[in-house]
Amino acid sequence: MPLFNINNDITSLIRRKMLQIAVSSYIYYELNENIVSDETWSKWAKELVGLIKKYPKEFKTIKHHEWFEDFDGSTGFQFVKLATPALITKAYMLIKMKKGWYIMNYTDINKLNNTILCNNNTYILTIDELLEET
Repeated sequence: MPLFNINNDITSLIRRKMLQIAVSSYIYYELNENIVSDETWSKWAKELVGLIKKYPKEFKTIKHHEWFEDFDGSTGFQFVKLATPALITKAYMLIKMKKGWYIMNYTDINKLNNTILCNNNTYILTIDELLEET
């Protein structure tokens, strides 16, 4: 039995890139804020476009993959109208975190599907951690 499953690893990577693009685009276009540089966003977009082309089978297994079927990496404006309540919640949490650390309560954790890092029963994330871990 292999130690890892390449399909699961690729699927997780594609999902994370999709979430990074969708959340940061919502923040930029709808909330008029910026949590990552244009250079970082462009890098994520280029990586995602490459992954979608290289792994179309894995891409099509991801929830909301249809949002990205015509994504060419040039803009994320289309994600504003597609935003789900979970995506919007993550966007607002990131805005709150923009000025530093943000301590979340149990309700916030449930909204993130328990993907929070825990330290002594205090749940703390940075912007990078939320984008990487969700």
